[in-house]
Amino acid sequence: MVQSMTDKYCIIGAGASGLAVGKNFVQRNIPFDLLERESDLGGLWNINTPSGIVYESTHLVSCISSTGFDDFPMLDEDYVEYPSHDIVLDYFRKYVDKFKIGPHIQFNAAVETVTPEADGTFLVKVKGEASPRHYRGVVVANGHHEQPRMPNYPGTFAGEVMHSKFYKGQRQLRDKRVLVVGAGNSACD
Repeated sequence: MVQSMTDKYCIIGAGASGLAVGKNFVQRNIPFDLLERESDLGGLWNINTPSGIVYESTHLVSCISSTGFDDFPMLDEDYVEYPSHDIVLDYFRKYVDKFKIGPHIQFNAAVETVTPEADGTFLVKVKGEASPRHYRGVVVANGHHEQPRMPNYPGTFAGEVMHSKFYKGQRQLRDKRVLVVGAGNSACD
């Protein structure tokens, strides 16, 4: 049995992109559910969820004048020039409150499958629910940092190999000899 929701859209993910889409839907009176698999919002910026890939010392690498949503700038006395991850997460919470996105967010709602129907609608299967939900459309905003990419090198290595996704703070590496592979934001940090 399929739940009838064909007048609604489904947004998958309550990180920066999903919240921005939610705000626009609220402002245009477009009915929607915003499904977030974690127990809290923020996507990669929430260190307290499994999806959060930030670490204790993470700060924005862009200044507040060029970061944030156009209709909700970070430019006020509450924000330092390069805010930490917890300030960014607080900014997202304020954004949700200001634009009244909260009532649309459903936490602990992991999407397992999205199936297009012949009539242009979609069936969305949420983990733990017996029946798929029926939506008019789907916006996927689940992030591009979800699956770690690990390099393949010939030979063997007996030490610990850790992707930056699983790094949370200095204590993990204390008194260890470390080789950082890569030159992206995480490696440079």
